[in-house]
Amino acid sequence: MTNPTYLVIQNTYDTVEIGLYSAGRRIDRVCEDKMSAGKMTVPLVSALLERNNCSFSQLTFIAANQGPAPFTTLRIIIATVNGFAFATSLPLVGLDGLRALLEQHQDDNHPIIIALLDAFNKDVYVGIAQNGQIIYTGCQSIEEFLPYIKQTYSEHKIRFVGVGSVMYVEQINAVLHNRATIIKENQLCSLDFLAQQAYKKWMTQQDVSSQLFPLYLKQQQYKNQLGQMKKI
Repeated sequence: MTNPTYLVIQNTYDTVEIGLYSAGRRIDRVCEDKMSAGKMTVPLVSALLERNNCSFSQLTFIAANQGPAPFTTLRIIIATVNGFAFATSLPLVGLDGLRALLEQHQDDNHPIIIALLDAFNKDVYVGIAQNGQIIYTGCQSIEEFLPYIKQTYSEHKIRFVGVGSVMYVEQINAVLHNRATIIKENQLCSLDFLAQQAYKKWMTQQDVSSQLFPLYLKQQQYKNQLGQMKKI
């Protein structure tokens, strides 16, 4: 089997990132302010392919971060990716950015890792990994979430990652004191890590489809699942 060549696209809180990869190895990358995402994504992809002497016919698939993320830009990106797939018949690989962030920060020395992304209005997208296993993803009020975590993991130190962790660092330290470690680097899952995840999924034909949908966790059904978590 030849190594697949593919695009990976994601929007962050500030930018839209597009990368061209082969078997998990980056060939080239472009980045644009998210305010220009609607009108610039298609030209950016075209320019990226052209300067690397590549065409859509030479791609194997397109991968995209489905979120959670700022919803307006996320919808634009997902709609654009679906348009590419419709026009070219290329398959799509969907990626969960919150889970990828947790996996990127896995560390045997930290059995509990919590990823927080800003969901606005004092809500956060939450991902919790326990002993290397992701046990929860959802959306919570930061003011309700932190006391719950303090009680649930009363005897454990917790590693916090993600842009939301840096945003709410004062609140986290006020509730958890010296039991919280805030990682300020790599506040979002990197495009390169997403590309590696996409390659693995393609090789196992996991989450491959002809159409993607935004992963948007800010819905009521996700706000009542914390009680189902198991303590360690």
